Amino acid sequence: MTENLTAKKSKINRIGGYILRIVSIADSSGKILSYVLKPHQVEFRLQDVLSDTVKWRIN
Repeated sequence: MTENLTAKKSKINRIGGYILRIVSIADSSGKILSYVLKPHQVEFRLQDVLSDTVKWRIN
């Protein structure tokens, strides 16, 4: 059983506080078989930068 699977399209969503790219996997007829979740990027907030700066100054 050999099937030709392709990544049909992807979209970006926030799930559980994380930014993920959702890629749909389709067979040769175009029917969507499954979805794959991939981490998309890392977010930096001002609070993260300030806490790292304070930690750096203490050490």
